[in-house]
Amino acid sequence: MGIDIRPVAGAAGGSLTVLDEGGIVLGGVSTLNIVGVDHNAVATGPSEVTIYAPESAFSPYYNTGSATVASITTSNRNISSPLPENNFKIGGWAAGTLHPCIRTGTAIYDTGGDFSIENIATTFTVQVIDSDGLTTIFQHQITLTNNYDAWVNNIRIEITNWGAEALLFKARAKVTLNLAAMFLSGGRFQVLISHVNGGAGTFTKTQGPMFYDTEPNAQTISGVTIVENTINSSKYLSGIRYYDETDTFDIGIADMDYLPSDSYPGNLVTFNSNTFYGISNFNLTSASLTGWSNLHGSVNASYAGTKAIDRDDFRYIGIAGTVTGQVLDWTPGATASSANSSILIDTWDQESNELAEYFTDETFRRTSAGLVWDSTQSLIAYDGGTAAQVIGGILKVPDTNFSTYLPGGNPNYTTLAAGPGQYYRRYIDITNNVRNSGRFTISGFTLQNLKNEDIRIWIDIPGRFISPCYLHSNSVFNFGTFTGNNDPIRKPDPPSTASIIEFSMGNLGLTPAQNYMIFHLEIVNTVIEPDSIILSW
Repeated sequence: MGIDIRPVAGAAGGSLTVLDEGGIVLGGVSTLNIVGVDHNAVATGPSEVTIYAPESAFSPYYNTGSATVASITTSNRNISSPLPENNFKIGGWAAGTLHPCIRTGTAIYDTGGDFSIENIATTFTVQVIDSDGLTTIFQHQITLTNNYDAWVNNIRIEITNWGAEALLFKARAKVTLNLAAMFLSGGRFQVLISHVNGGAGTFTKTQGPMFYDTEPNAQTISGVTIVENTINSSKYLSGIRYYDETDTFDIGIADMDYLPSDSYPGNLVTFNSNTFYGISNFNLTSASLTGWSNLHGSVNASYAGTKAIDRDDFRYIGIAGTVTGQVLDWTPGATASSANSSILIDTWDQESNELAEYFTDETFRRTSAGLVWDSTQSLIAYDGGTAAQVIGGILKVPDTNFSTYLPGGNPNYTTLAAGPGQYYRRYIDITNNVRNSGRFTISGFTLQNLKNEDIRIWIDIPGRFISPCYLHSNSVFNFGTFTGNNDPIRKPDPPSTASIIEFSMGNLGLTPAQNYMIFHLEIVNTVIEPDSIILSW
């Protein structure tokens, strides 16, 4: 342990008499050298120092050690320009510059533990200083003699846990400032708390300058709109046009009031445009607004801007597309949303490949005649008017009136709702091996749906099969009777399971010369919506 020597105010210089246990004189000297640990020397009178062995523990001085006083939490915000009648003071600060601010009307400075007090004549003073940084406008001063609790000038001093500490004293100090009563309109101030602790010196806690924001007006926002600007993409699926990445929209706010209160944050408004439109959420600063000023209580600001869809792998197909703006201050405030809009947005890129179909694109889709599929064609008349619809990562019987959706010009598919829905694609073995069997891993329907013929699947291998063979119904592959002419090719269960359909092509499967099969799926039960069909060997 170290040596703790505490002087007494007014102690005189001169010779030093050393006593042993307070009685036996060891000699008169001018210097006392204390060596070793577990001792401390404390001035206990104008010309006396007492050495404690073992040492005695003393509380730290005010705002040191375990009696350190935490500053109140502030946020860096821009200061508004006061009204001409000087409704609050900012001193030498320039309006629109960042400074520490608080919103709460109460400030507390607490030692959290005891601090050391030299004698019962020390003073404890709390000062609240004006915006000039010099003038004390509120003060509460006491002499520390015992426990204490009182409000003076909207300043509360609480002295608790008073007691003796060897020949000194100790206590805990808590200061509470009623800022709401001091600054009715807010304003700049700083705090100085001082403990003049006799000969030990003066110990202080300071904070500031800072700004108290009374936030007198509730912010408002109204008239949020979003309107198509430019369609730069050309995304179609099953005859339906979609908005895609790079397509742009004009977003507006007709009116915003009281965005600058006594102070204001860097971001004044936040926009949620990601949920429905796939436009990254964004914030508005004062530079983004029209008609805004940093004058306290400024009203009638507005916004107009253009934003592009930029979210990858995003879909919204619905009738409640909106964007929402929310004003920001100390806490998020009022919101306003655009009117609901029926919109079609799909930014998914191709996911399908030679052996996997996820119904996010139509890259490997074919017409019933084996031609490359044209995604721009309306299903009402295209390929016999019975094609299933790829939409939102599923395959379904078309049943929706898209003529009321944006982007405009889309067809009404309600006349197709009775089904069935047909779907053709190619599955290709790019390794060009001999394949006489395979398996489909399915999602969105089950083996039982195939047995019930809620959904039907045919496989054809041109030049190998005489006619398409099938996976549906309760019939299963029989090698002894298989001819490749409208035969069942599904293996029994097991090895087929609810989500894995095993099948055999006998000796008429894929070869290096014929490496693809034509897959034909028919949705009979219109509630069934497959979402993935993956081929493996």
